[in-house]
Amino acid sequence: MIIKPACSSSLAYSFRKSRALFVTNVKTAAMIRGIRSQSASPLSPKAFRNFILSQEFFATEPLLPSQHSIEKIGLAARALARRRAEQALISNIDPEKLQTLDDLLVVDAAVGQTRFQWLKSAPDAQAAGNLVGLTERIVFLRNLRIDPHLQARIPSGRWDQMVREGDVTPPWLANDFNVNRRRATIVAQIIKLGQKLTDGSDR
Repeated sequence: MIIKPACSSSLAYSFRKSRALFVTNVKTAAMIRGIRSQSASPLSPKAFRNFILSQEFFATEPLLPSQHSIEKIGLAARALARRRAEQALISNIDPEKLQTLDDLLVVDAAVGQTRFQWLKSAPDAQAAGNLVGLTERIVFLRNLRIDPHLQARIPSGRWDQMVREGDVTPPWLANDFNVNRRRATIVAQIIKLGQKLTDGSDR
């Protein structure tokens, strides 16, 4: 359904809330034609954005998608951003190492659980009895040889989201992710755990 936000005060709040999302993700052909009809020359991307944010734009009572449609566009944009971040994180990792990452989700008889869960279950208390477990995990992580600088390829907000998801993702659920998401989740956890365990062992 197409609405005119400027015509109804009851929609003012929801329109303001979705305006930033609309500016980023929505450039419908009808809107572009309407804007260009007011300009003798095509608008540059910067001029286009400035026009949208101006009062002049809202005075034209532009036709916008419904709030539901804008929310769907936003969800699609977030999914696209996630896929691009996942690809950026693992794109330069060789196939053999990627297989090693997948194997972290297989139960290892030596520890009685998956290595993925074993790494995440590192003891937090800095007691002398925990140093052996911390050291074993640090050595294991270093042998994986995952470059911690890969984190710099991902925007900080997206990185934090990937880490949070990995923190609460059990191995069986990670196995159900698509290949790139599964491997990116593991890489993010390896980098985060490497930082955490190294800091913990130094104190």
